Amino acid sequence: MQMGTGDEHGDINARKWDRRAETYDEKRFAFMRFMQGRTIDLMDLKPGLAVLDVGCGTGWAIRRAADMARGQGKFCGIDISPGMIERAVARRGEGIEFRTGNAERLSYPDGTFDRIMCTNSFHHYQNPQRAVSEFSRVLKPGGRLFITDLTSDGPIAKLMDRRQRKREPAHVRFHDTAEFKEYFSRAGLHYRETRTITITMMKVHIAQK
Repeated sequence: MQMGTGDEHGDINARKWDRRAETYDEKRFAFMRFMQGRTIDLMDLKPGLAVLDVGCGTGWAIRRAADMARGQGKFCGIDISPGMIERAVARRGEGIEFRTGNAERLSYPDGTFDRIMCTNSFHHYQNPQRAVSEFSRVLKPGGRLFITDLTSDGPIAKLMDRRQRKREPAHVRFHDTAEFKEYFSRAGLHYRETRTITITMMKVHIAQK
C-alpha cells in the first residue's frame, strides 16, 4: 500500500493510479497511448538524446521513444504511483530507468534532458508553475518540452473541467493555452507552438529552453 508522503494531494493521486495500474495497459485505455504516440511523433527523436517522461504510467511512451531512437541515449520515466512504476519496471527495455516521484520535485540534476514529455497528467498537478519550473531546470539548453493535455480554450472544455473538479479529487483543473504560455515564460522557456491532437480540446504545448 502507498505510504503517506506528507503531500495530501500527491497521495490522493498515487492511490488513484495504484488502483488503475493493473488494468492501465488494457485496450480501453488505448486512447492514452494514441495521444502519447502523436506527441512522440513531434519530438524529433534521434539516437543519443536524453528523454524524460513525466507521469509515465506503465512506461509505454518512454519505451516507444527508446525504440524510435534505436535504444541509443538516456530514457527515463517518473510517476507518482508506485504501482505504475512496478509494472513499468517489470517490462522495461534495456537502458530505460524508472523512478517513483513527484513532477513538482524532480530527482534529477540540472540540465539532464534533451526532451521532456508530459502526457495526460498535467491537470493533476496542484502547483503547475512549480512543475514547469522543474521541467525547465532539468532541461539542457536548447532542450524541448512537450505537454499534452485537454486544454480549456473553449466552453465545452471549461464545462468538463467544472464537472471533473466536483467528482474527481485527484483532478486540479485543465489549463488554457494562454496559461501554458505564461508558465513557460516564468520558467525561462520559449514558447514554440501548440498543436491540436484529433479533437480540438486535446493539445500539445511545446516550449524550448
